[in-house]
Formats: sequence, structure tokens, C-alpha cells
Amino acid sequence: MIARLKLLRFMRAVFTGHITTWRRDLANEEGWRCVCSVDYDRAMEHCAEALRIDPNYALAYNTRAGAYTGKGQHHRAIEDFDRAISLAPKDPLFLRNRAESYGEIKDYDRAIADFSEVLLLDPNDARAFKGRGAAYCSKGELDLALRDLDCAIRIDADYAQAIYDRGVAYFEKGLFDRAIREFDRDAFLRPKHARAFRNRGLCYASKGEFDRAIQDYNQAVALDPNDPVSFRLQGRLIRSTKLSESTTCIILS
Repeated sequence: MIARLKLLRFMRAVFTGHITTWRRDLANEEGWRCVCSVDYDRAMEHCAEALRIDPNYALAYNTRAGAYTGKGQHHRAIEDFDRAISLAPKDPLFLRNRAESYGEIKDYDRAIADFSEVLLLDPNDARAFKGRGAAYCSKGELDLALRDLDCAIRIDADYAQAIYDRGVAYFEKGLFDRAIREFDRDAFLRPKHARAFRNRGLCYASKGEFDRAIQDYNQAVALDPNDPVSFRLQGRLIRSTKLSESTTCIILS
């Protein structure tokens, strides 16, 4: 089916005299497909081909930035997002992607500025509300964080990451019961999201409900055995608390 669509697009390009544009777009699409397949080096090769054909092709800079992001090279990703935005300054996709990269390098003020620009262009962008809310939370501005996360969840009631982030904000405010409800919802939507169980365990431990905390830490460790934080929390609670026999059986099983 994909091959047939490519052929039809090629024939249309030949017929209309847009063969160069077709080659450029195809190279970028192949690059994005490689990004999605976690083949970042090949993605960059395809993007380089697209940019050789058209050095002012904003979408190819965005795609290559996605490959840099996948490789953890966030500063280089930002450089490509800068190029894309200089060519298409009102494209909310490029602004939002750069904002998320700023968040990755903990430049929260710039992330917030970009997310705010996105929301001026598209007031219903749940991902931008979520991203700005998470940035506010990282800065300790919890009321602003909750305001944005509420907006994200109003737009998309099952936005699991926004629900999780709202749980984190409630936890930071010491509202453990409200945080637990958010982590409950996240665990329902993403049953394999280890951090939802880990953070719910933290809430239970903060409330003194140590048996329930241990059960959640156990689940977090089972889902992500390579997470040192869950192991550390689990071990600390075992050492510092006199556990009931039933809980000890859970730990040893």
C-alpha cells in the first residue's frame, strides 16, 4: 500500500513538474520513519539529502532535530529547531518541540516562553499546557503548574502524562490523598508505568501507610528492575520499618 502511494505521488509530481519537491519530501519522510524506528543515524542521512535539495526546508530541520533528541543531543536539536523556526516562525509544532528540548536541558524559563507562544497560536494544545505545567512544577511554581495541568486534562481527559505530572505537583504541595488519586488514574491508564507506582508508594509512606508503600515499591521494581530510585526507596523502608509478616512475604515473593 505504501509503495503504491509513493508511485502515485511520483506520477503526480512528474505530471505537474514538481519532481524536485517530491524527492525532497520523500527524503524527509524516510528520515522521520527512521526516527520512529530509532535509527537516528540513517534519519540524519535522509534529512541531509532533503536539505541538499532544499536548504530552506523547515520540516527537514525539525526531523533532524528529532533524531538529535533521540540521541540525547539536546543542544544540537535546539540548533535545528532554531533553524526551522527562523524559516516558519508561526509553526506551533516547531516551537513546542524546541520548548520540550529546553525542558530536557532544564532551561525552564525558555521552555515556558516557547510553550506560551504555542498557546497563543493554538489555545487548545494540551501537550503545550502539559509541558508548561511540568516546567512550572520543576521551578517550584506549583499553583501555576496545577493551573496548566488542569487545562491539559480538560482538553484531554485521558492524558496520562499530564495526570501523572499533576500527581507530582500535588505531592510537592503535601496533598498526598489528591496525589494518590492522580497516580491511581495514571496506573489505570498505563499499567506498566513504574513511576506511577513508585510515586504512589512515596505518598503512602508520607502518610505512614508503610505496608501499602512497600507493595507499590515492589510493583515499581518489578516493572522497572533498572530503576535505582525504586530499589533505594524499597530498601530504606524495609530497614527503617517493622513490617508485618504478610508484608514481608510480599517482599520475599
